[in-house]
Amino acid sequence: MLSNASEVFDAVGRFSGVSTGNRDVAGMGPRREIAVAIALLRADLSRPWRVDELAREISVSPAHLARLFRAQIGISPAAFLRQIRADHMAELLLTTDLTVRDAGAAVGWEDAAVASRSFKQRHGVAPRVYASTYRRSVAKFETLPRQSPKP
Repeated sequence: MLSNASEVFDAVGRFSGVSTGNRDVAGMGPRREIAVAIALLRADLSRPWRVDELAREISVSPAHLARLFRAQIGISPAAFLRQIRADHMAELLLTTDLTVRDAGAAVGWEDAAVASRSFKQRHGVAPRVYASTYRRSVAKFETLPRQSPKP
C-alpha cells in the first residue's frame, strides 16, 4: 500500500513540475496528449488497449505516443497500462471478495496467469498472498477490543 502511495506521489511530482534527477521540467505539466491518453486508459481499464488504438484516439502516431510516454512518464504506454491495471486489481482485492481471476478480469486481463505475473511484478507478492494478508490484517484489527476515549 505504501509503495502505491509513493508511486502516486512520484507521478504527481513529475506532472506538477518537480525536478526528477537530471531533467528539469519545472513549470511543465504533461502534454495534452499524455493527459488524454492516461484519462482514456483509466476510464476503460478492461478494454484490450493496443498502442495504435490509443494513438488513434488522441490523433498521434503510435511511435510519437510511445516517445511522449517515455519522455514524460518514463515508461511505455503498455507498461503504464500494466501498472494501473495492477494497482486497480490491488484495490479490488483489498475492498472486495473477488477472486484473483475475477479481479484480474475486471481490470482487463483475461488470463489469470498474466494478471498474477503482472501483479507480482508490480507489488512484489502474488495477488493471492496480497489479498489474504490484507484480509487477515483486517480481521485481526476488527477483533481488537475497542477502548473508549479517556475524558
